[in-house]
Amino acid sequence: MIPRTILGAFAAFSSLSGIVSAAPVVENTVLGRPEYRMEYSHPNHVWTFYVYSSGYKAKKVPVDYVEVNTATKTLIVRNVNNGFDKTKNRLRMRQILKECWTKTGLKPLDLKYVQGKTIQNFGMQSALDTCRKSMGLGDAGEFQVSPTDVAKGKKDCWARLGKTVFSGAINGAIRDFGPSKKLVQVKVTREWQGDDVLYTFQ
Repeated sequence: MIPRTILGAFAAFSSLSGIVSAAPVVENTVLGRPEYRMEYSHPNHVWTFYVYSSGYKAKKVPVDYVEVNTATKTLIVRNVNNGFDKTKNRLRMRQILKECWTKTGLKPLDLKYVQGKTIQNFGMQSALDTCRKSMGLGDAGEFQVSPTDVAKGKKDCWARLGKTVFSGAINGAIRDFGPSKKLVQVKVTREWQGDDVLYTFQ
């Protein structure tokens, strides 16, 4: 039988190890650019990335907040402000997303999903409102659309979403992951803080 003191010491060590392993890694350059800093941690299968830029609030606030779920092969975009980055020859969103993804050890072609959390982009919010109206879903109805839909409301919604800057940026980013990746579905779910949009790629 193992003495309680040893068990207690082991538990304390395990707890401390968990804290240490969860401590963020700090890299003072991103893609060879000293204007950027990346902080990331991965206490489990979800990696969290914060990217800072000297051209966006003097590196005091992240220009990008991204997560990667290595279990579901999902890239989760929580907050991106690359359009407000004043750095000369700034890094593009697609470059940062790919860098975050490959940091986890995943290959670009492993990607299955991109999720936009709590959409704040005005153009995207407007498109989602239009989609709901065209399908008679009220103010907060959930839905999914694909390029193979034949119902007019869904077809119009697919076309409308494809014209948004947000969707264009996501598609542009995914082209860097591999030209064979195709968008096959967009699913919108409603959370208490707003809409989540899940893009499925094959």
